[in-house]
Amino acid sequence: MNLKLLKLRYKLFTLSLTGKISQITNKGGGDSKRSTADKILIIFPTEEDVFRVATYTFRNIKNSDTDYIFMVKDNLLSSFKNPKGKVIPFNMQDETQEIPMNPELEEALNDSYKMVIDLNTDFIFAISMIVNSVQSNQKVGFKSTFSDKFYNIQLDIDRSGISERGYSQIKSILIS
Repeated sequence: MNLKLLKLRYKLFTLSLTGKISQITNKGGGDSKRSTADKILIIFPTEEDVFRVATYTFRNIKNSDTDYIFMVKDNLLSSFKNPKGKVIPFNMQDETQEIPMNPELEEALNDSYKMVIDLNTDFIFAISMIVNSVQSNQKVGFKSTFSDKFYNIQLDIDRSGISERGYSQIKSILIS
């Protein structure tokens, strides 16, 4: 077994034991008592080629009753041309894949959301921990070995690995 995978499994096991992460039990609809505008947090991919596909797919999302908050890796901000909401940059160390907190990011993560969407097609532990820490009934991500611990709505892109299909499914959820 790969040493990185073994370390990740151990880390997830200890975090589960200490209660820092737990399996998501809510499998469906959002909070029906909200009377104000809904907030949706969308975490864009950290890899440039997948990021471009995601920005193209989500370029026209509009909903007057929804506040969109976009988390974008800081080195990809110049490619994020047409945001229809608040953009929060984050820095992720490539070697350790850790995300240092900044005041703007911390403020966004302390808010509650109708939905949190992780557009990374590969499992990234630091991003999944952010998803885990945010208060939301609907957490959307792509299926992986560890996704059950973090996402209650999981999309499985087939062996072709075409992320556009998954993004189109997410977009249709947002539009409906």
